[in-house]
Amino acid sequence: MYGPVPPMEPYTYQLPCTQKDIKAGRFQGNPNSFFYATLEHCMDMQKGKYDLDVPIIVVNLIKAIQDLGGMTVEGIFRLSAKKEDLVRLRAQFDKGDVEVRETSPHVPAGLLKQWLRELAEPLIPTELYEEAIKIAKSIKDEDPKLTKSVIDGFVTQLPALNQKVLEHICTLAGKIADLSSVNKMTYSNLAIVFAPGFLRNPSEDPAEMLENSKYETAFTNHLLQAVA
Repeated sequence: MYGPVPPMEPYTYQLPCTQKDIKAGRFQGNPNSFFYATLEHCMDMQKGKYDLDVPIIVVNLIKAIQDLGGMTVEGIFRLSAKKEDLVRLRAQFDKGDVEVRETSPHVPAGLLKQWLRELAEPLIPTELYEEAIKIAKSIKDEDPKLTKSVIDGFVTQLPALNQKVLEHICTLAGKIADLSSVNKMTYSNLAIVFAPGFLRNPSEDPAEMLENSKYETAFTNHLLQAVA
């Protein structure tokens, strides 16, 4: 009555793990990669090489976005780079070459989004996810000073390294939002882009994930403005 189950192979493309890994439910990332790693592991990899308080991939991608004129490019972070360009730059970082030699700011912007979304642990730790959602539900836009106070209090609960990475990204977002009349990327638009990289719903319930997505974006909007 039902046909045979087709093999997985024809439906998978450039996956960072083997078919055996997928079927066994496990994944082991490249130990020398900034991707699918924790922030701590990223720092360990660059120990003794760079005197930085955040992973060099964050510093160099942000610098490249700015140097390539990304602050005034319409749709920066919203518009996608070419897949082959992202794959190439990602492979370059995996080989230990951290210099960005691109001509389009969309490439470093796209890779920064990828890196955030693929962190082994989200930038906002899972144990703080529910509190972030509660804050988003309770905040009223009429009192910006109170909003900033609440967000500032939340940020102090993050590990020091997470706070530093967040500051780098929010500072960039603030500069972009200040030029939104040119690049069309307001805080609201940037929040849509960064929410999936900042917050990760621990629930696998599709209905809850859909319902919470608007609160994730709202929280990220407040976070970007408070920390920028």
